[in-house]
Amino acid sequence: VDKKDENGNTPLIIACQKGNTFIVNCLLDLGANVNEEGRNGDTPLIIACKHKYVTITKILIDRGANVNKEIINGFTPLSIACYCGNVDLVKYLICHGADVEKDEKNGNNILINACYYSNTAVLNYLLD
Repeated sequence: VDKKDENGNTPLIIACQKGNTFIVNCLLDLGANVNEEGRNGDTPLIIACKHKYVTITKILIDRGANVNKEIINGFTPLSIACYCGNVDLVKYLICHGADVEKDEKNGNNILINACYYSNTAVLNYLLD
């Protein structure tokens, strides 16, 4: 169930890219590794955060996804959620143990990401 395609992605990663909640649940029920890395080290949770899929993010975390897993450039699910400007994702990740002090390899942090991309809702939440 974790076999990778020619691009290095697992079925779970592809289901997360497509936003298919039903297939995500089915694959996890069949034993898919919730933390299996695909191309560029992306995990299903990283993909769900990139696409702003709150429901899939919640499913993955509830099924054991690592909320602090870094990809190659040091991005974490939280830094991606701040970059993408989804305050609901940011709140959920922080409430489930995401490290708010973690810096990316380029020295940026979640506040810089929120400021740089003018994500005022995220910035206001982080500063409260």
